[in-house]
Amino acid sequence: MKRKRKITDIIYHAGMVIGCFVMLYPLLWLIGSSLKTNDEYYASPYSVIPKTWAFSNYTEGWAGFARLTFTTFFGNSLFIAVLSTLGTVISCTLAAYGFSRIRFRTRKFWFAAMLLTMCLPSQVLMIPQYLLFNQLGWVGTYLPIIVPHFCGGAFNVFLLMQFMKNVPKEMDEAAIMDGCGHLQLFSRIMLPLVKPAIATVAVLSFMGSCSSSSRRAW
Repeated sequence: MKRKRKITDIIYHAGMVIGCFVMLYPLLWLIGSSLKTNDEYYASPYSVIPKTWAFSNYTEGWAGFARLTFTTFFGNSLFIAVLSTLGTVISCTLAAYGFSRIRFRTRKFWFAAMLLTMCLPSQVLMIPQYLLFNQLGWVGTYLPIIVPHFCGGAFNVFLLMQFMKNVPKEMDEAAIMDGCGHLQLFSRIMLPLVKPAIATVAVLSFMGSCSSSSRRAW
């Protein structure tokens, strides 16, 4: 039994090592290829370890092009991502609180309209958004990339709503008896209890801004 268990452990760990190598190979290849010369890269594109270590690739790449260094690209990406994330968190938490805690006459209609916006492909919105931003004089500025994030997003609002619905309403009633209004309920009761959801929205928004919107600002 001990011998069989050892053989099983050896096979298991060998499989894990092979699986880890398969998962890490793209990252290792990316790092290795970035340190190759152009001739070596085209001669042996699948090898991981370069024969000649060209660290100057990083300095040349950071120098950028057209008198714009990578510092400018990185700064634009960080600037847009931070403001977009801040706008998304603020607008989506307020909208989610309104839909989940405030009862008003047309709440179901506006909630359904918000969910329907998730069905619209981005290609349908590109031309109307461009025409709107052009009339506002925002074309060629950061505003079209940043300002829409301060208007919320259906997916993020829906995600935050599910967390807020799990907060017992008895806490709201106790706070109201103590004299709290909606603003105090939102800031003192709801926000501290939905921090995991807010962190999730912030991470998703930051990653999305870095991978899509920020590229247009370069």
